[in-house]
Amino acid sequence: MISFSLGKHTYKIPNAWDELTQRQYLQLVPLLDKMTSGALSLCQVRVKWLLAIMHLERIRIRPDQVDVFTDNLYTLSRQITFFWYVDYGEAAIDLAPDVRKLVRKLPAEDVVSTNPELRYLQRIDYSIRLDAVWAKNLIPVIDAGCREYSGWDARIEAGMLTTTMTTRQFTQGYDLLLAIGNGYARSSMLLLTALLYGIDVHGEDSGDLELLDDDLLQAIVLNFQAFVSFIFTKTHFSVLWNRDLPAKPNRKVSMSMSEGVYALCNKGYGNYDQIENMPLMTYLSILRADLISSVRSMHDTGSAPEKIAEQTGMPYDLIIQMI
Repeated sequence: MISFSLGKHTYKIPNAWDELTQRQYLQLVPLLDKMTSGALSLCQVRVKWLLAIMHLERIRIRPDQVDVFTDNLYTLSRQITFFWYVDYGEAAIDLAPDVRKLVRKLPAEDVVSTNPELRYLQRIDYSIRLDAVWAKNLIPVIDAGCREYSGWDARIEAGMLTTTMTTRQFTQGYDLLLAIGNGYARSSMLLLTALLYGIDVHGEDSGDLELLDDDLLQAIVLNFQAFVSFIFTKTHFSVLWNRDLPAKPNRKVSMSMSEGVYALCNKGYGNYDQIENMPLMTYLSILRADLISSVRSMHDTGSAPEKIAEQTGMPYDLIIQMI
């Protein structure tokens, strides 16, 4: 949280995804959509969101105080760093770790330094990207029609990820993310929402589903996408997708999503419905244990780590850790 005082009052501004209230999150998502489309700059998004969450959108400022108010608002907004990062592309690959960390949240042009790497980056074009990776459902309940629908839950407890999400919600949800990215936007967003919030698309609930507006649907999709990204990159389950296979883009992920359920069926963990209804953490834990066991078996039968890496598409360093 960002704390600041105004008169006799102290205010707190969230500066992390998991610090947002549902209302604050829903105020931010439409602005982020405009930022990614190029309609708003990062500066405009930060200022507009700050005005919204502080209820200052319609405040009247005395003419002689406008400049001071604007300067203070701009200064405060620059401290909001959680939803974006600076992307220098391949130019950042070989940077020193401390420099890479610094310029991820601060363009090199804003840094006064004689560091040659920073001076080099000051001549390189960059893009502002959405930094959407978190493990929390920021929309736990949605209102549709005259009913409320409760969604999934996730949290970090003692450094461990826990979630109520099922294998079916995760695997089918990921397929729907791909469909949304391929142009089937509203219909796929509605199906994903129904999947995550237990709405019957073929029953009397279907009418409630159609009442949901696009901003809410986009917020639900972004939240699920961020949770998927968290599992892919921030947990020990990332090993399941950390491969470099010479195949079509996304094949390593989409194939794992569909084949993982069938693989556990074939190994006797249950039928397809039983596997789909498994808690997600149980499903991923079994897949991870099976993968590690397979790598160790290959090593025990004489395969060198380099050969295992070639056959599996997994990084050599990861193979070494497993064996």
